[in-house]
Amino acid sequence: GLKTYIYEEETSISIQFINKDLAILFKDIFGNNALNKKIPNIILNSPKNIISKFLYGYLKGDGCISDYYIRFTTSSKTLAYQLILILAKLGLRGRLYTEKPRISFFRGKD
Repeated sequence: GLKTYIYEEETSISIQFINKDLAILFKDIFGNNALNKKIPNIILNSPKNIISKFLYGYLKGDGCISDYYIRFTTSSKTLAYQLILILAKLGLRGRLYTEKPRISFFRGKD
């Protein structure tokens, strides 16, 4: 079976799977680290209803909704441009904003 561990921190929940083949597959499909994350081609080429579901899930993990806008956050330029692309497929206009990196520490991460 697949060994699974869940770690809850103050600001995040991490799920860890212990399986080398699955790790290699995920790195290939989604990218190796935060700076290299990408949306899989199967999502990029999906119908609008699948893209909408993907964006909803992404919003729940790395986004926020205010009174005036919806924001998706990433440190990956590739992922940022892909988000703009799939928003356009839904008829929505996206903007790209860059912020200077802030030095911060999250418990459990270096």
